Amino acid sequence: TNLIYVDRIIEDIVNNKIYIDPNFQRRDAWTIEDRKEFIDSVYKNMVSNSIILVNVIASHQKAKFHNRHKEIEYFGDLVDKGYEYVSIDGNNRSQTLVKYHKDELNIVYSHDKDREIFLRRKQLPLTVYDSMTLEQMHELGIKINKSLDKKLFEKVMNYLLLILGLWLLIK
Repeated sequence: TNLIYVDRIIEDIVNNKIYIDPNFQRRDAWTIEDRKEFIDSVYKNMVSNSIILVNVIASHQKAKFHNRHKEIEYFGDLVDKGYEYVSIDGNNRSQTLVKYHKDELNIVYSHDKDREIFLRRKQLPLTVYDSMTLEQMHELGIKINKSLDKKLFEKVMNYLLLILGLWLLIK
């Protein structure tokens, strides 16, 4: 895992260097509150989940070497379109950054109103795989989402315990 500047990840998405494949990503499902919390975590340097990318060119070359026709077609199509990476995880975070950059979220922080300064100096965790098969990408996506589901379950349970505790105090 490395760090990448926020403006670089936005630039790569906007300039079609990173392909966000809907087959490996959950849809753009965050609420405005989720987006605000994420932007706030970036400001506070508290982003823990890595955006995960796979190198398209290396994956295409490896697919050709091993004569994997489906992967040759998949990665070859992305290479032909000019993509350098395909994203396995990070759709909502990436889309939130792009929307924040375009001022589509109406989020302004008193401690840093200049988006360009924010975008140049903040960094996010980034994991880049040199090459993967489609099966490996799929398995990693499942593993990541199971981990996220567990974290969400734990968060919901903590809220329920808090509510139960408050209810018992009131009663």
